[in-house]
Amino acid sequence: MKVLIVAKGYPTREKPFVQSFIRDEACLLHRQHQVMVLDIQPFKPGLIPALLRPATYPADGFPVERAPYLSVPRHKLPQLTRRGLAARVRDAISRFQPDVLHAHFLYPGILALQEVHRIGVPTVLTLHGADWYAALKTPAVKKLASAVLPQTGRIICVGPGLHRDVVSTFPELSSTAEVVLHGTDYSFFKPATARKPPAAHPRILCVARFVHKKGLHLLVEAVAGSDKLRNCPLTIIGDITDAAYHREILAQIRDSGLTNISLLPGMGREALREQFYAHDFYVQPSIDEPFGLALLEAIACGLPAVAFRSGGPDVIVTPQNGMLLQKPDAAALRQALEDMCSARSFFDPAEMHADLADRFSEDAKRSRLTSIYESLRA
Repeated sequence: MKVLIVAKGYPTREKPFVQSFIRDEACLLHRQHQVMVLDIQPFKPGLIPALLRPATYPADGFPVERAPYLSVPRHKLPQLTRRGLAARVRDAISRFQPDVLHAHFLYPGILALQEVHRIGVPTVLTLHGADWYAALKTPAVKKLASAVLPQTGRIICVGPGLHRDVVSTFPELSSTAEVVLHGTDYSFFKPATARKPPAAHPRILCVARFVHKKGLHLLVEAVAGSDKLRNCPLTIIGDITDAAYHREILAQIRDSGLTNISLLPGMGREALREQFYAHDFYVQPSIDEPFGLALLEAIACGLPAVAFRSGGPDVIVTPQNGMLLQKPDAAALRQALEDMCSARSFFDPAEMHADLADRFSEDAKRSRLTSIYESLRA
C-alpha cells in the first residue's frame, strides 16, 4: 500500500529532534508499505533563509520532500493559506498516487485534507494535542474543522484525554475518532548494559519544551522549596517554543537562587539516550500532556518517573515504573521528587522496559494503522 504522510515539520541532520515522532511513524510504516513524506513548511519572511537552503533529511529508504507554501500567520485567513498548500499536495498526489493520505496536526492538516477530499483519496488525520487546542481558538479554523473533519475517514488521537475532548467538541466524530497510542524503538531505547553507581545526590532529568502547559514553573518551584532537591543536579532539555515563558523560567531560577539546574537545547535520539543513561530518574511536570513520548522513552531506558495525571502519563506511569500524582501541584511534586530520591533503586529497569514494550508495542501500532488504511480502501 502507498501511504503519503503530510506533516508540518520533519527531522533533518541539523535538527534531528524536530517532530521526531513523525519520522518514527514513517519508518514504522515503511517496514510494510511504500511511504512518501511531504514536509509542508510555511513560507514566511523570517523563514526565507532556512527555506532557501537544501533540506538534509535522514536517509531512511523513502522519499521526504520539503513543500513550502504561503501562510498567513496566527491561523488567520485559512482559505487563502489553503490555495498555496493545495497545489503542493495535488502535485505530490499526482506523482506518488497514494492509496491513502495520512496528515498530522489539525492545522494546516485540515487545509490539505480539504483539497484531498475533492480528489477522492482516502484520508486519515492524527491529532497530537497542542495542535488541536491552539488551532480551535481561531473561529475560522474551528468552522473549517467542523466541515472537514466529518469527511475525514479516520481521526486518530494520541491519548484518551485528547480523544475525549475531540468527541466532546464534535460529537459527530464519535464513530470515526479513536485512540492509537505511540510506541517507540525498544531495541534502541533500552536500559544501559552497566548500571550507574549510586550517586550521593540523584541526577534528575526532564525533557520538555518551554511552554506553560509543560509545567516547568511547577518543577522549579518544587526544587526551590527543598533543601534536598537543591543539591540534586536537574537537567531540562527542550526547545524554546515560547520565548516569554522561557524568560520567566530563567528569572524564576535566578530569583530562587538555584545553581543546580542545567538547560540544554533539543537533541537527537542518540544524544537523548545518553542523557537518559546519565541520570537517575525522570520527571514530567506537564499540566496537559496528550501522550508523552519522552516519558515513555525515559522509562524504557530504565529511569523511574514522576508525573502528574495530565492525559498520556495516566496510561504510561504505573506503580512498577514511577509515581503518578493526582493533580498539578508544586508541593505534591516536591514530596514525590524527594521520595523518588530514596525509592529509585527499588525499580527494576528490565521489568519496566519489558512492560512498556508489551503495552505500547510498535508492531501493534503498525497493525492498527494498516487496518485503518485497508478499511478506508474497501
